Amino acid sequence: MNELTLRERLAWFAGIIDGEGSVGAYWTNRGANAKKGNPPSLVFLVTIGNTDIRMIEAMTQIADELGLKYGVCKRKWPAGFKSMWVLTFAGWNRVEGILTHVLPFLVCKREKADIVLAMIRHRRSTWRIKARNARGQVAGMSSVIDDSWLMEQLDHLRSLNKTGMVTNPVSGSESGGEKET
Repeated sequence: MNELTLRERLAWFAGIIDGEGSVGAYWTNRGANAKKGNPPSLVFLVTIGNTDIRMIEAMTQIADELGLKYGVCKRKWPAGFKSMWVLTFAGWNRVEGILTHVLPFLVCKREKADIVLAMIRHRRSTWRIKARNARGQVAGMSSVIDDSWLMEQLDHLRSLNKTGMVTNPVSGSESGGEKET
């Protein structure tokens, strides 16, 4: 794969994200504490899982070349099943970095990527630290829950995960999940 240009490898990377990956924004309760007024937070993620480590290694080489940070973990399954390797880009900068590079080549996950990138831009422009405690740590920040536009985008992302009618971007026609014979 090294003889290919970076653009060609990014197109390959996008195809893997389309087929094996996940693009989204998710709630996490890490750091949430209702008694202290800390609501759940929003996490942006791009993940790719595969049982062949060579695919993940090829993707990490591209990420390294782009200067992007990521995580890789191995998920073990019950006896008789192959372990899965998972490549993860988490957080605003990492997700924005990888999506910006692969966006021109995405097909299936293009709409999700567009929404996530818009959410990141919006969150950057609206996020404010409310206060810092005596140690300089963030004691509170603007709540995602209070941001109606962001909540609408989260709902839209969730709706894209549901199966059903899909509009063909080429013909504009709709088709269901079943193939006609």
